[in-house]
Amino acid sequence: MSIETSRIAYLPPGVFDGMRQLVDLKIADGGVTTFPNGIFTQLKKLKRLSLYKNNITELPRNLFKSQGNLEYLDISYNKYGQP
Repeated sequence: MSIETSRIAYLPPGVFDGMRQLVDLKIADGGVTTFPNGIFTQLKKLKRLSLYKNNITELPRNLFKSQGNLEYLDISYNKYGQP
């Protein structure tokens, strides 16, 4: 699933509920600033997650707690760690 080049700044909790078979998710080149805790909880089969080129400044501590199969994570080109 790909959400690219959008003006989406926020994804609500539960937006990925019911997508348990999702293996590859790209949310890139947009305006997302952060993700609510638990947003990826049901995506236990997720292997690739690309969050590059957004405006992410911070990620919740346990955001990827349920992603035991995650092999690839790209958070490049964000504002992570910047005020």
